[in-house]
Amino acid sequence: MTGANDVARPGCPFKGKGRYMMIRFGRIVSSVRFWLVTTLSLVIAAALLTLGGIVGVQSASAAQTPIPLGMADSFGVLGSTTVTNTGNTIIDGDLGVNPGTAITGFDPPGVVNGTIYEPSAVASPPSTVNQNLLISATSDVVTAFNDAAGAGPSTTLAGQGGDNQLGVAGTLVPGVYNFPAAVSANLTGVLTLNGSGVYIFQASSTLVTAAGSSIVLENGADPGCVFWEVGSSATLGAASSIDGTILANASITAGTGADVTGRLLVETAAVTLDDNVITVPSDCVVSPPITVPTIPVTVPTIPVTVPTIPVTIPTIPVTIPTVPVTVPTVPVTIPTVPVTVPVTIPVTIPTVPVTTPPVVAPIITTTTTAPAVVPILAAPGGPTTGPAPAVVPVAAAPAAVSSGSSSPYVAPSATPSVTPTGAPDTGFGGASRSGPNPLLLALGGLALLAAAGAATQGLRRRRMVGALDDGLDGTE
Repeated sequence: MTGANDVARPGCPFKGKGRYMMIRFGRIVSSVRFWLVTTLSLVIAAALLTLGGIVGVQSASAAQTPIPLGMADSFGVLGSTTVTNTGNTIIDGDLGVNPGTAITGFDPPGVVNGTIYEPSAVASPPSTVNQNLLISATSDVVTAFNDAAGAGPSTTLAGQGGDNQLGVAGTLVPGVYNFPAAVSANLTGVLTLNGSGVYIFQASSTLVTAAGSSIVLENGADPGCVFWEVGSSATLGAASSIDGTILANASITAGTGADVTGRLLVETAAVTLDDNVITVPSDCVVSPPITVPTIPVTVPTIPVTVPTIPVTIPTIPVTIPTVPVTVPTVPVTIPTVPVTVPVTIPVTIPTVPVTTPPVVAPIITTTTTAPAVVPILAAPGGPTTGPAPAVVPVAAAPAAVSSGSSSPYVAPSATPSVTPTGAPDTGFGGASRSGPNPLLLALGGLALLAAAGAATQGLRRRRMVGALDDGLDGTE
């Protein structure tokens, strides 16, 4: 009887025990995969939690805290020598001066929606005298000024639009910003403060806002969290709008129609107002940074034992049938292509050097000496005294005789007559040359051989050309 495991399933070549072992192996692999995915997930979670804790600590250390103002927190304007107003200025907050005594231009025309603090009970207009509060507020202004000047780390805004134009900066995020020494912090156009947090501006020289300039707060930025530390004086342009508390070492002058959402606090000089609106903001509240604790995560080591499963792969005999293949014989006719090959047979005629021996012609020199003739001169007009003497010729010996002649010297009795035989120019034909010349015979023989060879080569070439012509005529 055949069991269920003994039958091969479609797509599975195994059956029986082999199929059972493969099923077990698949289950073990699935289990290992599950534990690996679980372990990797725990490691990733631990890494994310640790990174979150580190990021949280860094954010807390980088956050700035607000500048504490102490008793000066409720003052909209606090001068040192005097506070002078022109026009319908409105102060939503307290007004005070210390150690000076003069506050002018209020009630009327200026309006104070708070308390006016003066150090003297006889000051005009009438005021509530609280000497201790003024002293504490003035001291707190100095402390706040020093705190703002020492805040950091800061970002330098040098080179912004020529003379450090704040409006060119465009948008700033919470932080501390400073300007180099003896350089004004100028605001032209619009400066945007984006985001919740503390903004501190450190102007070591002066602060000047151009007419019509403004500050825009967005995304949680709060005027109560903006502080301006000015090393000298601050001048606010007409119809300008500024947010934040100005802490000036010297004076503050607000142009006509300038509005301030903040405070004007000075250490040593006066505050001058002209038809302004000054509103004290609420206290700066900065949410404490959230610190994510670092949670140590221990990933347990899970030993995984993968069993060795013997798998027997059955041997399947495969019979490959023999297929007879008949390769047909294809007759191939190779055409005969006549090829004319010009044949050039070089003929080399040897050059035989011919040496002509020098021919020495016999030189026969005949010297004839005429006898001396002594004339006998007769006296003029008279006859000769006697007959002339006879002339006796004397023949000289020959200067040279040819090597082939041994004739003895013969003194002629008269002038000799010599007639040479043969060719005197070449030396041939004379008595001194006899027999054939072997050199000329050799040259003649070589010339005959060369002529015979040339004739033979000519005949062979004619026969070859004739055979080639016959072959071409046969193919046509």
